[in-house]
Amino acid sequence: MGTDILPAISLAYEPPEADLMQRPPRSPSEHLVTLPLITMAYLKIGVLQMTAGLLAYIAIMAQHGFFWRTLVGSRQSGWLSVHLEDMTDDYGQQWVRR
Repeated sequence: MGTDILPAISLAYEPPEADLMQRPPRSPSEHLVTLPLITMAYLKIGVLQMTAGLLAYIAIMAQHGFFWRTLVGSRQSGWLSVHLEDMTDDYGQQWVRR
């Protein structure tokens, strides 16, 4: 829902094209997806979204007491172990599995 709002707004304010159905179809050799479009979508916007998502994850976990240095390697130390009954965060709070 959040990713479709801005394109929908831009389409709502785009002026109508009266002769759209009278135009000939585009050439099969004309590609809609080009190398510059792929570069922008994956390398520029994709890296920006990945960085923003990772920073949001780190910020939320830090608000709940798990700083990034605690999270790195925590899976190997037993974070997902069935034998782990509790875990202490960086604030000293104890989190218990239920």
